[in-house]
Amino acid sequence: AIGSFGGARLVAEEQFLLAKALRSWGVVNIDSEAAFGRRAFAAGVAATLGIAEPDGLWSDIANTGCLLTLGADVATSQPLSLRWIERARDAGALWIAVDPLRSASAEMADIHVPIRPGTDAALALGMLNVIINEEIYDKEFVDCWCYGFDELKERVQEYPADRVAAITWIPEDKIVRAARMLAAAKPATLQWGLAIDMTREAIPAGQAIAA
Repeated sequence: AIGSFGGARLVAEEQFLLAKALRSWGVVNIDSEAAFGRRAFAAGVAATLGIAEPDGLWSDIANTGCLLTLGADVATSQPLSLRWIERARDAGALWIAVDPLRSASAEMADIHVPIRPGTDAALALGMLNVIINEEIYDKEFVDCWCYGFDELKERVQEYPADRVAAITWIPEDKIVRAARMLAAAKPATLQWGLAIDMTREAIPAGQAIAA
């Protein structure tokens, strides 16, 4: 019998090669965390980006100007990615940690956003409200590569910072500050974890966060 253990720490290319190797050996029963956790959030991301699991190398985090983490205490659960986060911060990057708890990541981050569990979609739409209305988004990128932006702009008007603050229990000024910080960074990085998939709002959260 052949058994294999992988995990979320493998990048997409490594996961593909592992599955290909297993199939070449006759293994047909292949499963992953997506079977019980990642599918809901991934469906929302796919609706926005056209791909369910946009992936990249952890080493790319070292090049970011601002990191936004949601749904995971990466300092505790993903020590390998933390190495690259620390390199980015040594180079001047800022870290926004969205976490209902005062976790290890929250302690290390420049801004801890103490969100009410299950309200990630509202937070993302609220941050988009600030970014779009203040026109601090990449207009050239939107014009060249995005479809449905006018509809998104209309949708986020329903989520001004004061309403989002009431929904998420996050101070209004912290929502605005985090949005401006993320928009100002070139480039910026989003890193999300399984906790978002465990909420009933996982699909709209995936759509909003990917947007």
